[in-house]
Amino acid sequence: MTSYPSAVPSSLAASAVEDRIRYKIFSIIADELGLVRAFRLNSGYEGICPELMVAIERAEARGMVSEEEVDDLWVSDIIIRAQRSSDRQQVHAVLEVSFTINNHDVDRACQRGRVLSAVTENEVVAAVIGGVAEPQQRRRAQELGVRVVIPSMFKTQ
Repeated sequence: MTSYPSAVPSSLAASAVEDRIRYKIFSIIADELGLVRAFRLNSGYEGICPELMVAIERAEARGMVSEEEVDDLWVSDIIIRAQRSSDRQQVHAVLEVSFTINNHDVDRACQRGRVLSAVTENEVVAAVIGGVAEPQQRRRAQELGVRVVIPSMFKTQ
């Protein structure tokens, strides 16, 4: 059997998939949360960007956040800096992603949103993004000020 080299190197294919996912996430952020010009501040591959690291170190030095809170913020699914489309004011957002949204996801988004707000000294949108959220999780999120986002691709007609 003859083996032919792949037309697209695997690193390029992985990059293309990552670009599609990134496009979807930023599309959801714009459409569902009203945030534009979003810039991701954390990455599983690259860690936390220098801009956020400086803010974290400053907040820790001032005693505004604990080491445990920073460690928890560090593992957030998505942290972004963006502008609200309505008034172009800069905000930050912390997003927890889970197919089935549960109370733990809502609580994490709330707690990490509080920490991010202390770190950035800026308004923070805390949100959970997923495919399903039961009424009890929606109520809890509303009580805690966490946005629940079910992207249109998961909504039933």
